[in-house]
Amino acid sequence: MLILLSFLFKFKNTLKIMNRKSRITLFFLCHFLYLFVGSCVFSQEVVSVRVLYSANTNGQLLDCGCGPSPRGGLPRRQTIVDSLRRLYPGMLLLDGGDLLATTERQLQNAFVIRAYQSLHYDFINLGDQEFWNGATFLQRKLFGAKLPVGSANVRLANKIKLASSAIKVKNRLRIGLIGIVTPEVFDFFPDTKRRFFHIENPLPVLSRIISDLQKQTNVIFLLAHIASGQERQLATAFPEVAAIFVGHAQPQSGAKLQKIGNTWVIFDGIDGESLGLLTLQIIPQTGKIVHAEYENISLSADIPEKPSMLRLVQPYFDKIKQISRINLSDEKVLKGSLTCYQCHVLEYEKWEKTRHAVAGKILSSLSKDGSRIDSGLKGQKIDLTKVTCSSCHATVNPHDHAQWLPGIQCEACHWISSQHGELGFTDEKARARKTICQRCHTKPYSSNFDLKTYWRRIRH
Repeated sequence: MLILLSFLFKFKNTLKIMNRKSRITLFFLCHFLYLFVGSCVFSQEVVSVRVLYSANTNGQLLDCGCGPSPRGGLPRRQTIVDSLRRLYPGMLLLDGGDLLATTERQLQNAFVIRAYQSLHYDFINLGDQEFWNGATFLQRKLFGAKLPVGSANVRLANKIKLASSAIKVKNRLRIGLIGIVTPEVFDFFPDTKRRFFHIENPLPVLSRIISDLQKQTNVIFLLAHIASGQERQLATAFPEVAAIFVGHAQPQSGAKLQKIGNTWVIFDGIDGESLGLLTLQIIPQTGKIVHAEYENISLSADIPEKPSMLRLVQPYFDKIKQISRINLSDEKVLKGSLTCYQCHVLEYEKWEKTRHAVAGKILSSLSKDGSRIDSGLKGQKIDLTKVTCSSCHATVNPHDHAQWLPGIQCEACHWISSQHGELGFTDEKARARKTICQRCHTKPYSSNFDLKTYWRRIRH
């Protein structure tokens, strides 16, 4: 505009001798040039976007309590997330995977999934540890929680289709998000746990998806669950990706923010001890990041724990305290279904809804002299010295009849401790299964018993 004004000032004498029509034409020409120059300036507009990033939570609900200054915990994470969302309403919240714990700690992982529901992530990349608990747990618990989980190169045997990418609009920017995991992170995975999924080569998959996203977005971010050093290969192969958020691997140089070519690479720590806040200045028309700043937010003890998140995770620790009081080393002592709950969440939750779980309620109304009124046959009084209700309304220890647990608990059918898996549910075991059921499902108390019908009700 200044250039146009100087031009008009320089030729003011010429303007005086121009007729009215010519001056009007010149006015519209100048106005057009002004709009054109303005649009060129606007095309270089820079938009700020903030990304809060987590990875490698490894199932940690609270800090480990170890060392002089323990860090981490999802209640502290919730405090930071809520605070930053109020400060930056357009903030993007991403997770790079390994949110769940290794080994079959299904109860712990179920609580982690509930906690992640409260955090409201924009995109969660699948890590290798999410596969550790098996296909059914993955499908019913993780996918069933409706979390924004995705991965472009994971293929599941049950044909469930995962989201390969997502588009989020933040501060007028259309941001393309892609998740991948490389086969190398599964190097120490047992073969028995690989049967329900396949990991494709991510490079050709990324080429196709990036090409599609470039037509729909201003900028592309990649969440990559990878082995150490693979971030360089990805940044070199796909310079059109503005930022790579790394999960699983740790930075070889120690720096959590690096630049490889045109691509910014971001790492996070371990066990959910920290969060990374990335501030990016982006040109919308080109998707180029012109400036990047990184802040590592340590979840130290001086950060208050969000009360609502504490209430959400506390029941897990209450159950663990109960289990810790049980003698788990003695194979001749009943442990109870709660101990099974740690590793068999889906089975426990199914059992909990059956009549087996509440069968022990009848025992709670026993009188002090060991008898009870109303057995189900009107007005009948039962003498427990002759009829033992506990044989079918409780789980009795065959080694010590004085020890029993209310209800038909896991050990009633699966036996105690290390022997619990010996009774399978294959065809050749059908007679054994029927024999177990018929210990209690007898006339006159269960005259309508049909093995196939009843089995469908409790199958787990």
